Amino acid sequence: MKLILRTLLCILGVLLSNMIAHAQLSTPQVLSSNMVLQQGQKIPVWGTAEPNESILISFGKQRVKVRANASGRWMAELKPMAANKNPQQMSIKGKKTSIVYDNIVVGEVWLCSGQSNMVYKMKLPGNYALPAKGENLAALELRKPANEMIRVFVVRRDDKPVSWKVADGESLAEVSAVGYFFGKALQEQLDVPVGIITAAVNGSRIETWTSKEAYEHSPVFGP
Repeated sequence: MKLILRTLLCILGVLLSNMIAHAQLSTPQVLSSNMVLQQGQKIPVWGTAEPNESILISFGKQRVKVRANASGRWMAELKPMAANKNPQQMSIKGKKTSIVYDNIVVGEVWLCSGQSNMVYKMKLPGNYALPAKGENLAALELRKPANEMIRVFVVRRDDKPVSWKVADGESLAEVSAVGYFFGKALQEQLDVPVGIITAAVNGSRIETWTSKEAYEHSPVFGP
């Protein structure tokens, strides 16, 4: 259990990296160029800046202005948006510095969590059940051209920098095979951009990844 807790803290640290109070304008690594924003929901955009600094977030036709608190932390919300395949730019401007993220699309974003079955990477040998023709589907996907409609983000268990990537042979290598093929099927069915976040940990408990709201609405755990 201690190992799992340490691992989860590591993941949280990666997602919240660069979030140091009194620092220059910054955002966590999960906000980056090539990301997918969830359609139909409010989108949080957050980070750090100088204490009480005014921050302007621009995306599409939306403009949101917020002010950092006394600790230098700030958060804004973009209004819900429909799916959009056209790449857009997000601008985050502070008093002295600014951040620009490019090639952003709006669609479906899914967190792929779980244990070893979800951890299994696309680059690993196809020791799982193969289709009738005996083809290694993961190996075939790794040889395909980049797919702009699928973006991937892999949470690391160390402090190395990470960012969203367009799905191609290189970026897919570390992605969950189960997560990717789920995302691929979803993209083909819905015809919208899909973002896959791989954050699976061997031996972790499913309760860790389940929200309180999900428990409350499940008849299995109801009174």
